[in-house]
Amino acid sequence: MSVVGSAVVPVVLAIALGAGARRVVGPVSAWRGLEWLTYYCFTPAMIASAIAAAELRAGAFPPILLALGLPTVVVAAALVLLRAPMRQDEPATGAVLQGSIRFNAYLGLAYSSALHGAAGTAGFAVTAAVMVPVVNALSVGTLAAYQARSGASAIRAVVREVAGNPLILGCLGGVALNLAGGVPSLAEPVFSMLAGPAVVCGAILTGTALQWQLRGPDLVAIAIASTLKLLVLPAIAIIVTLHLDVDTVVRDCLVLVSALPAAPSAYVLAVRLGGDGRLTASITGVQTLLSVITMPCMLALVALT
Repeated sequence: MSVVGSAVVPVVLAIALGAGARRVVGPVSAWRGLEWLTYYCFTPAMIASAIAAAELRAGAFPPILLALGLPTVVVAAALVLLRAPMRQDEPATGAVLQGSIRFNAYLGLAYSSALHGAAGTAGFAVTAAVMVPVVNALSVGTLAAYQARSGASAIRAVVREVAGNPLILGCLGGVALNLAGGVPSLAEPVFSMLAGPAVVCGAILTGTALQWQLRGPDLVAIAIASTLKLLVLPAIAIIVTLHLDVDTVVRDCLVLVSALPAAPSAYVLAVRLGGDGRLTASITGVQTLLSVITMPCMLALVALT
């Protein structure tokens, strides 16, 4: 419960703050400035800082890709291919996809530190450093493809959007800094200052778009995304780790990333790329609340294996 109190509750409160502030400040359109800063400055800085500080080793990649990467790609592909049978429009599919594969790294760091101290933090950082580019490429690529529609010009537009997306650039910048030995000491205060507001601003912006007056299709979308993210992917990770030769810290970090709720940055990305921000915000809010129950259960389950 201490981890829930220190990690999940602050995010829930920040989302609630955004929902309450919308009544005072105004509708979502009044938050465009903060949205721009979060998307182009705060979140890329947080991603780059995390990847730059991770201890990347070639031997760490196969377990991460098997337990997390491959299932994530399969889930994303299935959601795209099943869009028509599920009778979802493209913005809604983008929201479900993001809600099914993205993860809240802030919560993950808090849980991993509480579980295994410094070793847990390092293990989570490595796992996140591998998975953040994967989920961002899938999310940005899908939303950009839906926005661009079809044709050769659409393919060029998708490539251009992915190549120039600030979240993707944050991943690439983090890898470059990691290979160069980390963030230079003179730049560390700047990165730290820019990365600090990313989680709270993303959560507040999620709250500004959160709506509880949902339609029937919205409830179905939330149920699909929440089931995949909080139950199916963690179950797959637990099963795969049973057959991998990994220590307890690595095992827990793999399951932890799979079980984390969607990140508030999903809402910002949806809005910037023409997705369904309202549905994305609802999925993020519901998953964050449900994770208070599901995450401890998943971590307890893996401890019994």
